[in-house]
Amino acid sequence: MGVTHGTPALRPWQRLVGILHYERATINYIFLYAFLIGLLGLTLPLGTTAIFNLLSNGSMYSSTYILIAVVLFAIVIGGLLLIGQLTLVELVEQKIFARTSLEFAYRLPRIKKSALTGEYPPELVNRFFDILTIQKGLTKLVVEIVSAAVLIFFSAILLSFYHPVYIAFGIFIVIVLTLIVALYYKEGVKTSIAESGQKYRVVAYLENVAANLDEYRGIKRKWRKP
Repeated sequence: MGVTHGTPALRPWQRLVGILHYERATINYIFLYAFLIGLLGLTLPLGTTAIFNLLSNGSMYSSTYILIAVVLFAIVIGGLLLIGQLTLVELVEQKIFARTSLEFAYRLPRIKKSALTGEYPPELVNRFFDILTIQKGLTKLVVEIVSAAVLIFFSAILLSFYHPVYIAFGIFIVIVLTLIVALYYKEGVKTSIAESGQKYRVVAYLENVAANLDEYRGIKRKWRKP
């Protein structure tokens, strides 16, 4: 772990948690919505199967119509919850962007000159665009992953009632997913950080070209000479 001015450097996950910490109340609601959406997602296959079985047997009772109405109602409620969930995610993204912008504007003039030795401040400011990556990944992190986890969990419980083999299969899947994350998480983060660093170097070079157009135009003329 690197140290800068006596302060231990934060790990990527710690930085992400620190950014999202201020929005924890809203994120808790997003998790609750994801939990409810995952539960309602089970009503579609279960209800459809039950309705199909009733219709295949030629049974059309009042309970069949009620079951159809319940399934349709669950689908509508699930859609409304998803709209509300995505609205909250958009609100969190806007708050993160605004707060990070203000934090950059506040801290930049207060950075010690000694801390910028050997660095190009305009190029360092490009790191601000990492917040856009967080914004794009936030939907997957707090919506898709949580909803999928809830759906997988309750689906595994439901399947276990049909046959004990499904219990072992569910446990096997959980173990495999845990091993995959444990084996490749750190290497994946290192690779992403290295890739991000290379992209910033390319942007820094392009900024240098844009800041010295006359110089680069002169180089271009030299190349054209026979």
